[in-house]
Amino acid sequence: MLTVTIVISVLMLSFIAFPLSATAQGPDSTPEKVQVVSVLGKIPGRDLIVHIWVVVPPGADKNEAANEALRNQGARPFTQDEFSTISLFWDQFLDGNPENDFVIQNYNPKNDPTNDQGKTTLLKTHATWNGVVTSIFNYAYGEDTNRCPSLVRECPGRQTFDGNNDVAWLALKDKNVLAVTWSGTSIDEADMALNTKFTWNTNGNNFDVETVYLHENGHVLGLGHSTVVGAVMEAVYDGERRILHQDDIDGISFLYPGESNSLPIVTIINPTDGSTYGSGATINFEGTASDAEDGDLTASLVWTSDIDGQIGTGGSFSTTLNDATHTITTQVTDSGGATASSSITITITASPPTLVSISISPVNPSITEGSTQQFTATGTYSDDTNQVLTDVTWSSSLTTIATIDGGGLATGISEGSTTITAISGGQEDTTILQVIVAPEEPTTASVSSITYSTHGGKDDSKHLDITITIINDFANPVSGASVSIELLRDGRLVGQGTGTTATDGTITFSLKNAASGFYTTDVTGVTASGLIWDGITPSNGFNK
Repeated sequence: MLTVTIVISVLMLSFIAFPLSATAQGPDSTPEKVQVVSVLGKIPGRDLIVHIWVVVPPGADKNEAANEALRNQGARPFTQDEFSTISLFWDQFLDGNPENDFVIQNYNPKNDPTNDQGKTTLLKTHATWNGVVTSIFNYAYGEDTNRCPSLVRECPGRQTFDGNNDVAWLALKDKNVLAVTWSGTSIDEADMALNTKFTWNTNGNNFDVETVYLHENGHVLGLGHSTVVGAVMEAVYDGERRILHQDDIDGISFLYPGESNSLPIVTIINPTDGSTYGSGATINFEGTASDAEDGDLTASLVWTSDIDGQIGTGGSFSTTLNDATHTITTQVTDSGGATASSSITITITASPPTLVSISISPVNPSITEGSTQQFTATGTYSDDTNQVLTDVTWSSSLTTIATIDGGGLATGISEGSTTITAISGGQEDTTILQVIVAPEEPTTASVSSITYSTHGGKDDSKHLDITITIINDFANPVSGASVSIELLRDGRLVGQGTGTTATDGTITFSLKNAASGFYTTDVTGVTASGLIWDGITPSNGFNK
């Protein structure tokens, strides 16, 4: 039985809603005209503010969508005038020390839906804001990280300031929230998350990652919303907007006045990171350095080893290093005092022992048809040492062998046997892979149908029943499956429920005294023994 909780809100919202000029596609939807609502909110009693882009579903009320987005973040709204008193301002730009005039931002590439273009796009927005010559504000890139941004509500644990300004891709709980940025009102830290439930693009189409990053990073540096049409900080998503308006330039210049000093860009060309050289080898070093204000700074590069100290200067030189694993750093400082560096690791070692033989493991394995088998090759050396080899060429008499981190991965295997061969350093070994046929078993659970019916009252329409049917990939009913749903009326959540399917694979949820409206059901979870839910909710709806 569904339990319905009615929430009456008297929250007064301060927001601006604008129609998108192009179509956008959200989760589980077809392209339609949508609206984007820009909402600013504060957590009562805490040093936290939040900026949210809310995509209003077609036909939904934008006030309710904004209300729900703020409520889901535990925030209350505040006015445009209030923003100037509690917004983030980075104090290091006023401490008189030009060497720390930058804000470090980090990027978590996990779940990046843009074919690994998310980091590059984020760095483009750094360059855009850093390019304002009438402001001293600068973004600097810190590191690739696996952290979940600590201020984002969806991350594990309590929202906390961890001293890092992190950007990540997350499946935000509110499926209508496009992006969210959290920052402190007195602590200098800002974290950002973009919702992976939407379709993102880097080619200017909806939703354009660079446009959203550029706007959100305007909030990170302390800007509020602009009333000027066409400004990046205008509270509107209206397609691609990647160039700062004069109003944006005036805003950052007002907060952080003065001539900007961009960080130099330092690149190590040679040697490559992780390289290994024999004792006494002469190593060629090459790098470049450039700066937006000073131009080419390559001649000013200073090279050091954490083992041998300073090893050279300029764009290229050659030298030998002591036997050890070295962290090589090249660094440059521009005329404004800004310092940048780049580092790699190289190893200098004595000549390695000779490879005597190799062996494949596992030996003569037996697997089921259609599965995969991982192989590794171990080398025996002239000094009686053994180690797993990574420079191995794999082949097979019947099937495909892919090299994964030096190991062999057999795929596309048919019934029978195949000879697996590994070759490394002139040494060779073989083994026989035996493939057997195993009976097929169902692996997937899916929702085959969602139906609605009514009962009770004078005309049998008082109460609403929602029946969910679960089947496996053999089209057989799945009994004992736990099914969770969310019931929406006119796009708004009105109830949630969890139940277990009967022997015919069905579970029926009931909403008592159902009001008139258009009902839809989202299946949010299916758990069945030995089966994996395919995650698909069939199209459904009922007009009562």
